[in-house]
Amino acid sequence: MASCTTKCMALIMGAFFGYLNFIEKDKPRVAASAECYGALNSIGMKCTCKLITKEIEQTISMEKLIYVAGACGQQLPQRTQCGSMTVFH
Repeated sequence: MASCTTKCMALIMGAFFGYLNFIEKDKPRVAASAECYGALNSIGMKCTCKLITKEIEQTISMEKLIYVAGACGQQLPQRTQCGSMTVFH
């Protein structure tokens, strides 16, 4: 059985661009599409958070990622580490 990291990396590479435009920095926050929700739900936030690097954080807004995750039922518990961000509601 592949590790969470291996599975997640494969899913993220396939699905990341499905919701990238909803979490990009320097763009207004917009409601995510059904495809965005599907992509994020297929990946799961626990694995996604483990794979967020400083390089990825230069491209995406962590606040938008947390917002989109919550909107599609993937809300993270208090004090969860996601990339360099600790989640507080």
